[in-house]
Amino acid sequence: MAADESALDRREAQGPDPVQDAIDWFTHDTADTAQSIPRPEGPVAPGDLLTEALRQAAFDDLLAPSASRKPELVRAQAAWLIRHMPGHHEPRALDSAQQAGRAWGILISAATNIHPSPQVVAEVARQTRISPRAADEIANQSLQTSAAFSRADLLIPYDDAPDAVLVEDWNRLAACGPELPGAAERAIDVLDLIAARISVDYAWMSTSAQEAAQLYDSVIRVQPLLQELGPLIPARGHPDAASGEERLLALEDQGVLTAASTAAARARAVHDWAREESEPQLKRTRMVEAAAPGTRTLLALNKILEQADPVGRGEDVDPHRLAEIVQLIGQASARDRQPSQASASTLPQPSRHPQPPTPRGPGGSTPPLGP
Repeated sequence: MAADESALDRREAQGPDPVQDAIDWFTHDTADTAQSIPRPEGPVAPGDLLTEALRQAAFDDLLAPSASRKPELVRAQAAWLIRHMPGHHEPRALDSAQQAGRAWGILISAATNIHPSPQVVAEVARQTRISPRAADEIANQSLQTSAAFSRADLLIPYDDAPDAVLVEDWNRLAACGPELPGAAERAIDVLDLIAARISVDYAWMSTSAQEAAQLYDSVIRVQPLLQELGPLIPARGHPDAASGEERLLALEDQGVLTAASTAAARARAVHDWAREESEPQLKRTRMVEAAAPGTRTLLALNKILEQADPVGRGEDVDPHRLAEIVQLIGQASARDRQPSQASASTLPQPSRHPQPPTPRGPGGSTPPLGP
């Protein structure tokens, strides 16, 4: 033990300690934007500091295996991930893990391509009681979200990309929500590219209303869960078109579209996770585990759609509506998983006029769409 402490004393006397610096940063950082960490050699990204810390910790273990700081470094990273889980998630579950992974993907991985290790994921699962299966989504979401963010940051990769790539990246970035403003900005960039591929004539509206209508139109086309927002887009020649434009702009100012996009994308992510397993018994287990976070995300979406109230939906959450939303997600997911065909990667052809409100069933629910 004395020899171990002597070896560490000699190493610490040599200069900066990246292991302790990384432990301190991950333990205390609460920023929602990408950070640069001051270092004697110049500012570094958190991922670069972590990479250096992991190398140093491995070297220290050779000198003093009984004084390893790897467990403390793992706990610090786990603490960072847990802080980025939504505060209103009680109990924490799959959707909590997914959001933590998105945060890591945007704030850590996007600049350095380092993702949470299995040891860190296991520590998160231990502290939060999230299942190991759900906790694995932390690393998966980090990988997928950072890749989408990098493409959206460059934009060039989208030049010849099929529509499906833009749609998937938009959903991943939209799911990050307002908690990660950097991702929200890139989601808008991707949505602008999607809108450019859709030709709809809104020239009869005011300039500001045109922009809002194009955004709503694009989002509805790439996110089927938001089809109820369609009637918010005023129809040309409608007697109340002017007031419709005012309402559309008011909802845009209130952030209703952004909030609805976030809720829908998160609901879809939970459902997709439940469907990933091909083994029948494991698939059943995943679907049962996804039930609570799936309901939580759908309730959040339903509450936001009530704010828009485009077709006179009721005040109370309708359980039939939730079931129909689940069915709609399943239909959309099944379409996405079909082998690509010549028409499969193209966005739906727009109509010149918005469709009338979807017929509503008893209790204010919306009948499910066909596949």
